Amino acid sequence: MDIVGQLQEGMRRFSAQESRVATFILQNLSFTASASIDELAASAGVSPATITRFARSVGCDDIRDLRKQLAQASERRAKLAYAGQRRPARRLARQT
Repeated sequence: MDIVGQLQEGMRRFSAQESRVATFILQNLSFTASASIDELAASAGVSPATITRFARSVGCDDIRDLRKQLAQASERRAKLAYAGQRRPARRLARQT
């Protein structure tokens, strides 16, 4: 399971602050993958220390590791979306 799946799965067990961070990340995946810890904290409405604790709570070594995993997940999801758009449309059998 990638980091996005972990965040979605973890929403049930996160504290209020962690849920706030996770929700922001899931809604802003591309931004989060490249944001500084201060930008992320300000955007999510939490402190930089909360971001650091959150990164560790989801199994990352630090914020850099979190950003790396988010960037990888974002790239994978973009590739899957692009591949899905390139599939030829199936014609539906006409029912009469």
